[in-house]
Amino acid sequence: MNSKIIFLLLLTVLVTNTSFSQVSNKERIESIKIEIQQAVDASDFDKAASLKKELDIRLEIEEAVKAGDFDRAQSLKTQLNGGQTQQPPVSQQNNNNQAENSPIIRQDNSSTETINPTHNNRLLKKNSFYLKITPFIGVTTTSYFINNYSSYDYYTNSNYNSYSSPPTLGTPVISVLGGNKFMFGPKNKNFRAGLDMKWFDLNIYQYGGFDGIMILANLINPGAAFAVAFNDKIGLVASFNLGLSIMYGISDYYEDGGVGLAEEFSISFHRKKLNFGLLLKHSNDFVITDYGASLFSFQAFIGFQF
Repeated sequence: MNSKIIFLLLLTVLVTNTSFSQVSNKERIESIKIEIQQAVDASDFDKAASLKKELDIRLEIEEAVKAGDFDRAQSLKTQLNGGQTQQPPVSQQNNNNQAENSPIIRQDNSSTETINPTHNNRLLKKNSFYLKITPFIGVTTTSYFINNYSSYDYYTNSNYNSYSSPPTLGTPVISVLGGNKFMFGPKNKNFRAGLDMKWFDLNIYQYGGFDGIMILANLINPGAAFAVAFNDKIGLVASFNLGLSIMYGISDYYEDGGVGLAEEFSISFHRKKLNFGLLLKHSNDFVITDYGASLFSFQAFIGFQF
């Protein structure tokens, strides 16, 4: 009789503790979901991955308790407590670059999933908006040409049908450009290629040798982009664009403009939203008149990608 009473008391204590544990576990599960979203919003993907591991274990504990498999529930709880107590400090995690860049593999009874931390880098997003500014840093050359110019040279007994002036050096005053990148490819890779659609590129250049400015607008310039992520924060992007160019020159001697073709190549280093790099531009105007200008510009820029 006494042994039965003791057994019933022990069973009551076990069920009561399990019930209290389940209530605490459910509350923690809801709390983790909120913390994961906060970590993602703050771009703290290391913390989000750690919380996701804890969430998976707690969900398994809940399933084990529902199935009456208390041994498995206790084993998972021990695993959870061990993982929390053995987790290295944040400073050690940040210094361990190899661990940051290594894929995290999670395996259960049904499937195996590989999580690559680099795919959280904003460079690899399917659609992102970027803005670049180039203030006063760079060099520009400008040359002028006439396509249907005819002149007879009596010494060589020949006709010259075109003319091109030697390039003159100048400096960029300011450039502002913006567009969207549309990246394609598997998310779990650290390299993606895509479309770079530059919507606008507004520039003001100062002529070299005399007073004057060149106003340049490159509009709707599509191109290709290539991005590589080293981890979830740092990466490189290279892009090439081609499209419409509208030029207008103002100086002491004349005012004139035209429409032509613009080409641009850029390479940039990115850390989170901030990036900086170099770009090479070439623009000319030849569509409206036979008289035009050809402009090369090599510039440094600072930018943001959202």
